[in-house]
Parts: sequence; structure tokens; C-alpha cells
Amino acid sequence: MATTGAFDTVSSKQRGKRRGQLVERFRAAGGFLVGLEVFCVTNPRFHLATTRNVHIYLDDRFVLYVVMDRLEASRPVLRLSPDPNVLIKEGTRPDPTALLPKPVEGIISKHRGFSSKWATKKGDSFDIVPGAPEAFFAEVLDLVRGLGGADRVGSGGAPLVTR
Repeated sequence: MATTGAFDTVSSKQRGKRRGQLVERFRAAGGFLVGLEVFCVTNPRFHLATTRNVHIYLDDRFVLYVVMDRLEASRPVLRLSPDPNVLIKEGTRPDPTALLPKPVEGIISKHRGFSSKWATKKGDSFDIVPGAPEAFFAEVLDLVRGLGGADRVGSGGAPLVTR
């Protein structure tokens, strides 16, 4: 797999603009992304990168690709994928089963995402659309935090930001 860059969190004006567009139409997903970014910036074991979307890394492992899609549509999509977008950081390796599909699928099922039609499974990825509750995103953020042994949202860690 191709690699690029060092292990620092990469900030991006383009990603920030896209996140802002997502917040306008899908507040819960936008809050999740802000919470994820705050967590990664404040926890040195985690780092995130890419210009338009988000690659999440734990130490030397790639664990999640978060795609903001159809931002201009009335129902934008937040895709959670175990597969990176082309490149991952140099010195890292993919860990495709750290979060997907089973752990996140369990959270979706708990919140009735498939029957309520705010979640769709596509291979090992999940497309999430407006209608997904903030509690779903809080649990996914907890899942990410738990990978590194970090505190959970409810115990003083980086919050899910929903403005």
C-alpha cells in the first residue's frame, strides 16, 4: 500500500470548509467530526490526515476513513470505511477490522439504523444520512477512543460537539 507523510495530525482549510457544509445539513455528523478532530489533536496516540475527508490513525495503524459525501444534497452522507483513500501515512499499516464492520454495525443495530433507513451497509463500509441520532455518533466516538485506552465521552474526555 502506498504511504505518505509523518505521524502528525494534518489540519486542512478544505476539510474545515467541507465539515462546515456538513454541519449545515447534518448537525449530528458535523458534531461527530469536530469531536473526532478535537480528540485526535489532544491525544498523542491518535492522528488524522487528508485534505478533504479524514483518515484516523492510532500509533502506526490506519483504523478509519471518514468521507463527507454529497454535501450539496439535501441528504448528505457520512461514510465510515475501513479502506483508506489511496495513500496512508508512511510507516503505518492498515488495521481494517479495528472498528468496521462488526463494532460499528452493532451500534447501528442498537439504534435501529437499518430499519430507520439512516444507515446503509456497503461491503464493510457504512453510509450514514440525516436521521442518525447524536447517541449513535457518541458511541462511535467512544469506540474510537477505546481503541487507545482513552477515557470515554462521559468521563471527562473530548466531547461530541453539536453547537
